[in-house]
Amino acid sequence: MSVVNGYKIENYKDFRVKETGLAVPEAESLYMPQVSNGFRPDDFIVDSSLVLYLPLWALKGGSFNSVDGYSHTCTVTGALWQPDGRLFDGASLIDCGNAASLNIEAAITVEAWVKRAASGAWHTVVSKFDTNANQRAWVLWFRDTDAFGAYISRTGASGTVTDLSTVATYADTDYHHVAFTYLFVGDGSSVLKVFVDGAEEATTSTAIGDIFVSSEPVRVGALQLNNVNARFFNGDIGEIRIYNRNLSLAELQHNRLVTIWRYQ
Repeated sequence: MSVVNGYKIENYKDFRVKETGLAVPEAESLYMPQVSNGFRPDDFIVDSSLVLYLPLWALKGGSFNSVDGYSHTCTVTGALWQPDGRLFDGASLIDCGNAASLNIEAAITVEAWVKRAASGAWHTVVSKFDTNANQRAWVLWFRDTDAFGAYISRTGASGTVTDLSTVATYADTDYHHVAFTYLFVGDGSSVLKVFVDGAEEATTSTAIGDIFVSSEPVRVGALQLNNVNARFFNGDIGEIRIYNRNLSLAELQHNRLVTIWRYQ
């Protein structure tokens, strides 16, 4: 599985960001951050189901390629680079296109490390969504109530959706590991789950589906309402992973534990 720079994803996991901000092969143990949970840093789950991986702390410039087997071209609007990811200022986004590998219908996991800079507003983490021409597929977001949740649509229209949110609210400015998983079982009997910091915070087994194949791109930090970018994220996003299967709770906990060092 090769990436744009000629290295395999397995090699990329041995890269570290040095003072230049560039991902370079590790040559000295000096650059290996030490953790206490027994895992190697960045030893997250990499298999054929990983269709999008954006380590935003490593990817600089106005455009870049995702670090996965698909090498999606992503275009940046705003979203300044910083050592722990990208800064989204409430008007920024990253567009990663609409490749076939990103049109996932039956099973999906979307996860991210995020830190909000403000509360009481809609903040989109990542989406494939536009209300224009009924192109809703899915969204991972914070609501204006500060609850966290996920939204999926079966037909792209507003009347055929499952909208799930946490009871708990998150108005702080700390980093959180957030995710949703979806598994199609049958229309009205599918399973949608929402996770925060390694805990399952909301679930429904009456979700509709499968997920609509939207012509919209995957956007980090925004969605579209009537063909206009909206509900921008305000804060920091460290990394994004999308899988074309529903990861288990144990797998999500693993991904969180092996990457948490970067966000503490």
